[in-house]
Order: sequence, then C-alpha cells, then structure tokens
Amino acid sequence: MELSAYAQGGWRLLGDPRRFPRRPYAALLRAAFRSLLDHPQAGLGEGAAEAAGRSPPASPARYGWHQALPLPPRTPPARSVPSLRATKRRSFGSVRGKDDPDLKDIDPTVLKHCHAAAATCILEAGKQKADISAISTCLEECKLDKERIEQFCTEYQKNKDALEILLGSIGRSPLHITDVSWRLEYQIKSNQLHKTYQPSYLVTLNVENNDSGSHPDVSFSCTMEQLQDLVGKLKDAAKSLERATQM
Repeated sequence: MELSAYAQGGWRLLGDPRRFPRRPYAALLRAAFRSLLDHPQAGLGEGAAEAAGRSPPASPARYGWHQALPLPPRTPPARSVPSLRATKRRSFGSVRGKDDPDLKDIDPTVLKHCHAAAATCILEAGKQKADISAISTCLEECKLDKERIEQFCTEYQKNKDALEILLGSIGRSPLHITDVSWRLEYQIKSNQLHKTYQPSYLVTLNVENNDSGSHPDVSFSCTMEQLQDLVGKLKDAAKSLERATQM
C-alpha cells in the first residue's frame, strides 16, 4: 500500500508526539473515520451528481460521431451514489479544532493536512482491502511508533465493514453493452431545403451500469462509412482480445 507524498507528510506530523500527543492523535483518528462514514449522503458534489444521473449525458461526438440524437432525460436512481472524489472532498474539509476539545490547540493548517492524510490512508486501505501487515508497513515508513500504528489498526478494524459498504456504493464501473439495434434513415432534404438523398444509420446501444443496474440507452446517427469504420475497429479490438487470452 502506497500513499502520496502529501499524505506521507501528514502522517509524519501525526507520528510526532510533540505536535500530536496521545489524546489529540486518537481524536483525529476518530474524526477522520467519522467524516467518511457518518451521513454518507451529505455533501455530495459534482461527482455524486454525475453518478446519480443528474448531469447531461456525454455526446457520442466525443467518440468521433456527430449528429447525436437527443437522449431521453435520465431518471435518477432511488438512492444517490456518492463518488470517491466527493467523499474525499467532504472528508478533507470537515474537521475543525473547535468541534473537538482535544483538537482545539492544534494549528488549523496542520490539522487539515493530517486529517486529509488519515482519510487518504483509510480510503486506500479500504480500496485495496489491505491487511494489518500492509497498513503497519506503510505507517512504519511514515515514522509512526508501534503504539500509534496499533491504535490506527484497531480503529480501522472496528470500522472496516462500514468502510467496505461505503466504497461498494461508489459507482465508477464503465457501462456494459447488453444489446444493439439499428435502422436505416434516408434524408431527402436538409434544413436549408437542399435535396441530399443521403442515407444514414440510427444506432441504439442498450447499456447497463454494474453499480446501479439500468441505464438510459445510448443513441447516435452515422453514415455508412462511419458505421463500417466502427465495425472494423470493433473487429480489431476483438482480435486483440482473443490474442491476449491465448498468451
């Protein structure tokens, strides 16, 4: 398990008994876990809104297609799904010395830095399903003594199940195509009333999200040449995958 240089710096501060005596250290660990696990729906940001389906869908133009058909409005799922970015943002900015008497004497800048470091370590350990040995090794490299490492591991074990539930609710899986349909459209006139007689294909991809289940279909319009190009690239991808599985 590896932490960023910023997070390592925060943990080195946490390992210094002159900056964080025993009681403030324990109070900050509790605050870090509490900020992540309490009220998981509070403080949802842009990432959460996107995961919940409230942002406009990405246009197929980003994949090289133009003339995208209007998509139906998204229906948010019954439960908003927080994003990892929103969870981190909510946690990193939620600790204040005045909220806990044991933290009131800690410099606010140092407190924010160390709280972010603790929250980062908690999330990384949960994402990687790290065991106590891996967590201990990581914190030893940050110059923490055995007592403080054991204190963090005890708090982590106590909250491990709730943390896994939180991380499991964060949707980041790509869409999975379950079916595809198409129909041929023949355009006789353009918006300028010029005769075009240009055929095009209307393609609809039926997709689902592994995190939240159903998802609105993705539809786009393309010419015959564009459709042939897409089919060719998909065949190339399938061949590459087949070769990779035979290695």
